[in-house]
Amino acid sequence: IHFTGYCIMDCSEVFKQQSGIAILIPNLLHGLCWCAVDTFIIISGYYGIKPKAKSFFNLYLQCAFYAGILYLIHLYLTGLHINRWCLYNTVMPFSYNPGWWFIPQYVILYIISPILNKIVEATNKRQFILFLVLMAIVIFYFGHYRQKMLPFLEGGFNFINFTFLYFIGRYLALYYHSSSSLRVQQSYS
Repeated sequence: IHFTGYCIMDCSEVFKQQSGIAILIPNLLHGLCWCAVDTFIIISGYYGIKPKAKSFFNLYLQCAFYAGILYLIHLYLTGLHINRWCLYNTVMPFSYNPGWWFIPQYVILYIISPILNKIVEATNKRQFILFLVLMAIVIFYFGHYRQKMLPFLEGGFNFINFTFLYFIGRYLALYYHSSSSLRVQQSYS
């Protein structure tokens, strides 16, 4: 999504002059990739985040590594020099940076996931469904349809939506059983 959105569609003068299939393919790829973050959060919910110091440190190292690589590429392509702000964003990739909006939101989810898991454990299926429906109403009605009422929910790129997607993943793990997964479970019995 970043490659098609930023590198091709926003920055390429050649792309801006195209039409037909040449403009359709990057737009199609961009649209298909749009759900990547949401899918990642649902998968995190499906398996349940179990925070540990070692995995948190690994997450930090991965983010710092990629931030450093991207920063070096940026310096090379723009001819700019090292500055304190970009160096800070490399060393502290969990800080808020509009290009890295996902990381601080995920870190919050990661840190409070034990509490979210306790909420799931304390509810039965009916309560869980009601909880998901109420969250959906708040997010979609007040956050998307009536954006002025709860502007912090606008756009879907926030911790509340991450929590909702995490709960959807937990619900799927606990209560959704497709017929094919039942056949696999029965064959092992």
